[in-house]
Amino acid sequence: MTIAAFITILLKILANPALIAGLIAFLQKTLHP
Repeated sequence: MTIAAFITILLKILANPALIAGLIAFLQKTLHP
């Protein structure tokens, strides 16, 4: 994957609050079982 594609995907994720909330919940479960 190119850096441009990675940045594009990253911006799409950052523009989606639901994805951010899901990612945070996933990280919390992973870091604090």
